[in-house]
Amino acid sequence: MTGLEDAAQWRALAGKARAGELFLDDEAATLACFKACDRRISDLESMLEPSRLWFRRSDIFGGFEMGDDLQNMFEDQLRGDHLSLASTLREHVGVVNEIREVMRYSFKRLSGQDLANADDLARASERLGQ
Repeated sequence: MTGLEDAAQWRALAGKARAGELFLDDEAATLACFKACDRRISDLESMLEPSRLWFRRSDIFGGFEMGDDLQNMFEDQLRGDHLSLASTLREHVGVVNEIREVMRYSFKRLSGQDLANADDLARASERLGQ
């Protein structure tokens, strides 16, 4: 499955969760999955930031036009079109956000508590001993 198919599938599942048609039935598991999504998003975003810095233009290939072409090709692979590293990382962040929403709505349905911010997450973790 491609990232776009994953995103579409999780977007549909998030819509079902919002409508109350889909939820996990275990508070602790839902909270653990929600936290795992938060960690994954943080990890992906931390990789995304350095991707702007990973590629530095240099004169390693000399002043040859072919060297400039090669540098341009590498830069495009890093930050260019929809197949670049940066766009792939952003796509993954989107998918994990959709998964996180499914967990958020599941937790809200089970506990009556929304996980809208860090304080909510801390209270829920404390209550469930996580």
